[in-house]
Amino acid sequence: MSPAARKNLTVLAVVVVAVAVAAFVLLKPSDDESAPTRPATTIEAPPAPKPRPEPLVIRTAGGAPIGEPTKIEVGKGDTVRIDVTSDVAEKVHVHGYDLEVAVPAGGHGKVQFPASIDGRFEIELHGSGAPIAELTVNP
Repeated sequence: MSPAARKNLTVLAVVVVAVAVAAFVLLKPSDDESAPTRPATTIEAPPAPKPRPEPLVIRTAGGAPIGEPTKIEVGKGDTVRIDVTSDVAEKVHVHGYDLEVAVPAGGHGKVQFPASIDGRFEIELHGSGAPIAELTVNP
């Protein structure tokens, strides 16, 4: 190997060592306790829907609600729980969610679903078309 090649190789080795030392010094973790630390990143699952403690009971007779249609207001993500009683066979229809639940004559039907769509929705007896409730889902 010629003296010029040896000299170039030596200069290259010194440069590589200098870059490695500089990288180590700049990138090594600090021993100083006052140095800022980055908080750990955590990913949380979305909150589970909050069920109502008891289902809302709506009573119907002759294909119509007993009294005025019920106003129901929940937050988006809550669980809607309604128990509908009827003296005649009917179906409860929740508009916007396209849910139907059969209610046998003299029995009851349970409607339960997560309020995933915000807005205002009519709940009716499908056979008679009578509104039994108005559901408002707040964002």
